Amino acid sequence: MKLSIAGTEYDYLAALSDATLGTLRDLQKETGLGPRAINEQLLRVSVDPRLLDADPDVLNAMLALVFLCKTHAKEGMTFDEILDLKMADVGFVVEDKDLEPVDPTVPPAEAPKQPSAGGRSRSRSRTAASS
Repeated sequence: MKLSIAGTEYDYLAALSDATLGTLRDLQKETGLGPRAINEQLLRVSVDPRLLDADPDVLNAMLALVFLCKTHAKEGMTFDEILDLKMADVGFVVEDKDLEPVDPTVPPAEAPKQPSAGGRSRSRSRTAASS
């Protein structure tokens, strides 16, 4: 899954794993969230998208993702600039591999990789974080 910001796609997992200590410090200072908390909030909103409107930590996680992706792509934005983005311009791009079924009886760390149907096709459906 990727994060789409104003029509440009970013690999937010790469942005998160490649973040510098300085970037993480800035992120913590501005949002109150570190990498683990960001992942936890993303998991929560993936289960219940209504949390984006109801929970400030979920909104801060989205703010953090935009900051991380823009910083990672060397397209730095200030937090004030990010706050001016329209929510309609920020969403997730779901790829076919993200939709593969997973056996719910197997813990995620032990789940076997599902063979893909072949090719590198991608679903172009965008899901806004607030839908």
